Amino acid sequence: MNSNAWFGHATKDLIDSMITELDAGREDEVVRSLKDLQAKYQPTYENRARYDELVRETIEQMQKAPATRPVN
Repeated sequence: MNSNAWFGHATKDLIDSMITELDAGREDEVVRSLKDLQAKYQPTYENRARYDELVRETIEQMQKAPATRPVN
């Protein structure tokens, strides 16, 4: 798989999960998870910077975090 497709699949998974969690009223968990991803991700031209692993960890973190507000 070329890099564009590789990054594209991981990014689509991240976007899909963000929408699902936001729709569930979990804004705080989404923001917290994305800030963690932001701190960990270091882009480089030399390799893929574990982007898929970091995205997978971020998705898991979003889904595991307890909701702080009731879902309407």
